[in-house]
Amino acid sequence: MRTLWVVGDPGAGQAATMREGSGRGDLRPEWRDHYGRVRKDALAPTSWSNRRRLRLLGVDGIGRNGPVLDLGAGDGNLTHTLRGLGFRRIVSVELQPELAAAHGTGAVVAGCATRIPLASGSIDTAVVMDVLHHLRADEVDLALDELRRVLRPGGTALVCEPAATPLRAVLDPLLRSPLGGATRFSRSKREMVALEWPTLGPWLDAEPAAADRYLGAGFVLGSFRRRGLHHLARLRRPA
Repeated sequence: MRTLWVVGDPGAGQAATMREGSGRGDLRPEWRDHYGRVRKDALAPTSWSNRRRLRLLGVDGIGRNGPVLDLGAGDGNLTHTLRGLGFRRIVSVELQPELAAAHGTGAVVAGCATRIPLASGSIDTAVVMDVLHHLRADEVDLALDELRRVLRPGGTALVCEPAATPLRAVLDPLLRSPLGGATRFSRSKREMVALEWPTLGPWLDAEPAAADRYLGAGFVLGSFRRRGLHHLARLRRPA
């Protein structure tokens, strides 16, 4: 995959540096180790789940020829799904690029959500799936500014993040109860939630105002809905 268009912003110097507490969660060793282990426990969204979310976000109406950003690519699961849907010019940006590289994702750019190492206006479509809730509140605002910057005028961002839904209000207490330790899956999920809670908790507290937050970041809101445990937002950078 050619990535010559992936360059530092001329106005901000070359590729951005990363810092503690930015990107896909923090860099604490225990979180990093757990993340790799949890993927083996099949907690990552399956290709079927990714496809379902993307189709709910209207991915079928997006052209396949333009550059697409997979922000916070993790182990590359979503990148593989996008490739299977016919997208070819995909750039995966990941704070821990070795995760995606180990799964044969292809070109992976080391970077974080708050300083995306891509040129301004270089991306037609960005996909942000389960990334923003790993950030502190101030970093979410920075990440949305960066997302808008790298999108071309009229470009689209497809966002899927945890939502404060009635279903979550039922399942989260159940997960924290003794029943939450009944299976390997639930134990891993409970551990992950505990590690993510310093940012996930505040995210869920603020999530009811998520649509307004996206609008306040300068996006046009194409669609916004809550479904299951997540909200699905289709955002557009004004032309």
